[in-house]
Amino acid sequence: MNLTVQEALDVYPLSEAKLVAGAEGVSRIIKSVNVMDAPDIADWIKPGELLLTTAFLLKDTPEEFALLLRKLNERGCTGLGIKLGRFWTHIPEVMIAEANRLQFPLLVLPFEFTFSDQMNALFHAEHEKNTRELQSVLAKQKILMQYALNPAIVDNIFEAISEVLDHPLAVVSSRGHLFYDTTGWPEAFLLTGFPWKQSHQRINTIRGACYRLPLMEGESCYGFLVIILPDINLLKAQEWLFHQAAEMLVFHMGRHYQGHVNHVVQQQLGSLIQQYLARKIPVRTVMERAASHHFSFLDRPYQCMLISSQQMKTPQAERLLWELAQELQYNPAMRHYDVQLFELEEGILSIFSLPDERDYSQQISRLLHELFHDLLQDQSSGVPSFYISRMKLKAERLLAAYEECLETRKLSMLFGLRDAIIAFETLELAYVFQYVPTEVMQNFCDKVLHPLTASDKENTGELLATLKAYVEHDGQVHEVARHMHIHRNTVTNRLDKISDKLQLEPKNVNHLVKLKVAFIFQDMLDHGGGGR
Repeated sequence: MNLTVQEALDVYPLSEAKLVAGAEGVSRIIKSVNVMDAPDIADWIKPGELLLTTAFLLKDTPEEFALLLRKLNERGCTGLGIKLGRFWTHIPEVMIAEANRLQFPLLVLPFEFTFSDQMNALFHAEHEKNTRELQSVLAKQKILMQYALNPAIVDNIFEAISEVLDHPLAVVSSRGHLFYDTTGWPEAFLLTGFPWKQSHQRINTIRGACYRLPLMEGESCYGFLVIILPDINLLKAQEWLFHQAAEMLVFHMGRHYQGHVNHVVQQQLGSLIQQYLARKIPVRTVMERAASHHFSFLDRPYQCMLISSQQMKTPQAERLLWELAQELQYNPAMRHYDVQLFELEEGILSIFSLPDERDYSQQISRLLHELFHDLLQDQSSGVPSFYISRMKLKAERLLAAYEECLETRKLSMLFGLRDAIIAFETLELAYVFQYVPTEVMQNFCDKVLHPLTASDKENTGELLATLKAYVEHDGQVHEVARHMHIHRNTVTNRLDKISDKLQLEPKNVNHLVKLKVAFIFQDMLDHGGGGR
């Protein structure tokens, strides 16, 4: 049985009963019904039982009933129904007060009906309730089957699943990011204890009950489905429905990971792209194959990103691919981009279709930092690196975009950069200057920076550091102060000293460019760059 006290009071003949105390406890669940046949019934009561009595056993000691109520409440009893008229004519006020204090439902049962009448009515009501719920589950399973047979009818799988289950739910990625959430629970509370075990669980929390299922495909976990329940008790059929919904999510998420096309087609495109990048076939061949399968590809402004996992073992690289696919396809933060992933020998090539003809390097970098901060901080199995090209308008520029990613990786390794996410635009001048002779670089650095390095040896280090930070932050004094953890006035004072020594005005755009080139040359010289 799985009725609340309130639901039971709507069932005839128990509907003729009167709730005289403990009204705040009417949401308690009745799992079974028992009859009081001994004074020590509290020692035998089971959690969830509704106890019925004529008060015969305690008719001469009503003061002990208050103690009985406390014991029943401690044992998890759902409520107490008393039939008046034979041994008691009224319920003592001390019992009513105690029941209200405990929020323990206390009922006066109708005299004209036997206990068996009331128990049979409750069992019949429970049977009807279960029948209705099973019919509802069956109807929902049919809808899920329609989604499985015809995925095209589903615009948003998360919303569709939520509507079918008719429960608030959340979909959580394998790294703890919310893809979808209608629970109303705070995110921090919802993700308590993450990472979770990859097994289904019914959980009771201070905010209510939930059912949590891992989204598994073989040994790979796409994430978790969390369903908020009205109570912790579930019909087995409802559990099956939740598992079926989880399987539907895995199916759809798997389709997105494969690029919305047949897996064989995806592999063919990846192979063609590999050949194109090796200059063995024209890009037209790739585009024609994509068009023949109605595959939207390079038809909008785009940027490429190479995810290099050279220092990661193969299992970690594949796991990374799955996690990236989930985040890039489903995370609400990526809703402005359509991302295609292709696995190459050099790493994972991601192609971002952009919403307009602007370079989104900074926005993509910022999003990647937000989405993968935990992955970037995990040093145990190596950290992947993300290299971002500039924006391109035509499909014919795909090779150029890919080569920008490779050049960004090459220059970042040359300079020993520790950043895991690097855009080509940040190293573009270094790319242009890499063939400048080392002698020319050295002469330029000496000419621009020598007045600063040749005098005031004691303060040279902090002045150079301040100037370099000023250049790197495009002349934003407040950003320099925040980066160096010093006051803005300190930055301004140091810049005044630098200006006097170098006879340059850092705020002047031409002078700022000259300083930027000098520091690029200096970094290249320090790491063996430059032409011969």
